[in-house]
Amino acid sequence: SIVLPFAQVEMAYGLTDYLDVVASLSSSANLLGSIKYQIIGDRYSPFGLAIMPGFEYQFRVFQDQLRVSRLHLPIILSYYTSEDLGFFAIPKYIVQVEEGTDNFSFPGITGGIAIDRRIKYRIGAGVYIPFTQLVGVQGTIYHFGVSAKIPLR
Repeated sequence: SIVLPFAQVEMAYGLTDYLDVVASLSSSANLLGSIKYQIIGDRYSPFGLAIMPGFEYQFRVFQDQLRVSRLHLPIILSYYTSEDLGFFAIPKYIVQVEEGTDNFSFPGITGGIAIDRRIKYRIGAGVYIPFTQLVGVQGTIYHFGVSAKIPLR
C-alpha cells in the first residue's frame, strides 16, 4: 500500500545546552512528545550523539479507527563536514500498542543530509521492518522526507 504525504509541525525548547523538550503534531493526527539528551558534542561539534525517547498518540480520525500509541527509542548520530553541511543516521526502535490487537515493533533506520543555514534543511530516507510476536515480519516500510527548521528567534 502507498501512504500519501503528510505534514508535521515540531517545536523544540532547550532546557539546557544538552537537554531539549520536543513536541510535534502531524496532519495524520499524531501527537509526539520527546526529550532529547545530547550525550556527545554540542551545537558546534562536528560529531554528535543524542538519545530522544518519546511517546506518540494517534487520535481517531475515522469512527472505526483503532486507538494507537507508540514508544520511540532513537539514537541520533550526526557528522558535519563543514559549518553548514552534515550527514545524519538515526537507528530507531518503535513499539506500537493498539487496542485489541497483537502489538507491533518497528526496528529501522533513517539517514540523510543536513544543510544548515539560518533555515536548516534535511533530506532523508529510511526503512523499517514491522513485526508482531504472533505473526512475525509484516513487510517493509520505506519513507522519504524533506524538512525545514525555521528558528522562531
